[in-house]
Amino acid sequence: HVMVLVPMTNLARQAIELGRADAVATAAESAAAMADRLYQDSDHHYHANALTTLAEARLLQGNLDAAADAVIRARTSLASLEAPPASSVAYTDGVAERLCANPASTRFPICKDAG
Repeated sequence: HVMVLVPMTNLARQAIELGRADAVATAAESAAAMADRLYQDSDHHYHANALTTLAEARLLQGNLDAAADAVIRARTSLASLEAPPASSVAYTDGVAERLCANPASTRFPICKDAG
């Protein structure tokens, strides 16, 4: 349910801010999986936010491939919306920028397009 998804995503974001890699993976994975189930027929910015949080978690873990995949999925989600919230777009773009700042990320198409 969406009333569980948003707090779960926020819990993962707090864990990221605190550098709690142990807690972030479970919360981010659960939020993204729940969002995938909730928004399988139509999309919502909550889905994109959960995917972006998963990308941040993967960055914290050093898993650039999974981070890039989650950013791509989040951007696809946002692109499907008629008017995605600016805050969701900025959040996703910020995580993409952090991903692409890593020299090892030049192999990802989203990073080649960015710079």
